[in-house]
Amino acid sequence: MPSSRICAPARTPVPDRLLLVDLLRRVPDPRRRRGIRHPVGALIAVAVCAVMAGARSFTAIGEWARESEPWL
Repeated sequence: MPSSRICAPARTPVPDRLLLVDLLRRVPDPRRRRGIRHPVGALIAVAVCAVMAGARSFTAIGEWARESEPWL
């Protein structure tokens, strides 16, 4: 039995002009409807940016997101 309930995406070519955020919008959201405040693709994008900026924990990712500029 796999450890994740999320199915692996099919390997398809991605056009060069496709932005990461657009690609992340396609990620299926395994969460239940109750309590969802943000799209899963946006959460992953924030986590990726925070880690690239040096965040090394979930707490650090949250802090980076809270302290970042709204346009980001």
